[in-house]
Amino acid sequence: MKLSKQFSIVQYILLAMIVMLYGSKLSAQAIEPGVKLIDLERYRDAKDYFETLAKNDVKAAPEAYYYLGELAIRDSQFTKANDYFQKGNGINQEQPINQVGLGHLKLLAKDTVEAKKIFEEVLDNTDYKDIRIFLQIANAYINSDIKGLSQPIAWLNKAKTIKDQKRNPLIYDRLANLYLKLNNGTLARENFQISVNYDSTFIRGYLGVADIYLKIKSYTDTETYLNDALKADTNYTATYLAFSEFYKTLKNYDKAALAYKKYIDLSERTPKKLEDYSTLLYLAKDYKTAIDIILELGKIEANDSQLNHILAYSYYALNDTTNGIPAFQKYFSLTDPKEYITTDFQYYGKLLAFANQDSLAIENYKKAIAMDTSLTDLHGDIANLYWKIKKYSEAANEFELKEKTTGKKLSLREYFDLGRALMAIKQFQKADTAFYKLTELKPDLPLGYLMRAAANSSIDTTSELGLAKPHYEKFIELASAAPEKYKKDLIDAYSYLGFYYFLKREDPAFKDTWKQNYIDNWQKVLALDPENAKAKNAIDNLKLLK
Repeated sequence: MKLSKQFSIVQYILLAMIVMLYGSKLSAQAIEPGVKLIDLERYRDAKDYFETLAKNDVKAAPEAYYYLGELAIRDSQFTKANDYFQKGNGINQEQPINQVGLGHLKLLAKDTVEAKKIFEEVLDNTDYKDIRIFLQIANAYINSDIKGLSQPIAWLNKAKTIKDQKRNPLIYDRLANLYLKLNNGTLARENFQISVNYDSTFIRGYLGVADIYLKIKSYTDTETYLNDALKADTNYTATYLAFSEFYKTLKNYDKAALAYKKYIDLSERTPKKLEDYSTLLYLAKDYKTAIDIILELGKIEANDSQLNHILAYSYYALNDTTNGIPAFQKYFSLTDPKEYITTDFQYYGKLLAFANQDSLAIENYKKAIAMDTSLTDLHGDIANLYWKIKKYSEAANEFELKEKTTGKKLSLREYFDLGRALMAIKQFQKADTAFYKLTELKPDLPLGYLMRAAANSSIDTTSELGLAKPHYEKFIELASAAPEKYKKDLIDAYSYLGFYYFLKREDPAFKDTWKQNYIDNWQKVLALDPENAKAKNAIDNLKLLK
């Protein structure tokens, strides 16, 4: 009686009814569907199936209790597992499978001597001829943290001598997994390969070889064996998990997430699986779906730090300050500060900055830098926020820190803002240096020379030294190509030069040139603004000049 690829709840009920009607006639076959459910990682369904079977089929009940015990072990419910195994023994002590379960519990308790004693007793009682016992004993060792594995390997080799079992792929699957625990990839691969040589539909053999090739980064071979597994059964759960791991290793997160979704759909939606799925969705930049999955999980795992971490990062990626800021706050409240990472503060800071919570943003950026001093670019973000809230001294300091710590030039905008911040705190010489660096980066930008002129005008407040003159002249040279765009600043530049030549009227060096230069610059002002009173007065007053 084989289980179909999509075994429904209705089918469980029908099977339970058949078991009740016919009892022992189906007991030998009744276990197989539940085992298949375990193989497909549909553990809740398997538990329901075996519970029904245990209640309704006396002959199948001992083995049903064994699998219920193993499912309890999987959930770390060891006392409950022991109860199941004892129930199975109580129904039929001649059915040895539950003794294997009790031996498994001894292995988990690291009582290897008592476990071996139990296993040998069971094997003796079955005259070393029950293949199921060999396989389940091997499983007990595979699923326990026991290093000494020579005995289960020897038992499996003995299992090959059972009539008609030498070509049983399950024996080689168990051997391969034991060798994996011994870090012997060569013998593991050899035994997985034997399992598929004996049974070309044995999917776990293909997946085992694929996993070994993945570990040694032989990706072409990995994909070949994964595809072989898929050909054998397109609905085998573990194949999609293996494909997901393969694509994740290749950093192809889109395909990894798609494969993992198929894996969940074919097995069951557990919090752990959904958490892993949300991580893949985040890596695949499918932030919206990642958020949907986490919100679904939130009903069960509302205080899970890792889930809130992914949720906060997903909101950050979507620039969602409304939800992102409280998500980060919850993550911080649930997490040991020792587990915080640099990007926690960096991303939280950016969301706060988007929400105009500038002081808090600065605070978090500084925490990020304190954790990782290589995040020197963050000094620029901090500087921009200080500039925004008019803390010019702090802004200038952060811009200078960025230039110093990165060892690189700032951007045009940063040199511009650095210069303006220095102008605001009256450090005009340093401001001129910042604007000079701006003109070095972009020599054809008129604004750089205009700002140098402004800085030098603030140093040379009487204009007697003419420190701003060469910068205004360079600005005029570049800005004259677009007079309407720079009209106001050109007027200021020509006005400065007009005034400068006025100041030089008694300087012998300007004796023959000052007047014409004076007139020319004021007329250029009038050309831009015919009603400019200052220029008109300057020209009208020329007759008063000596």
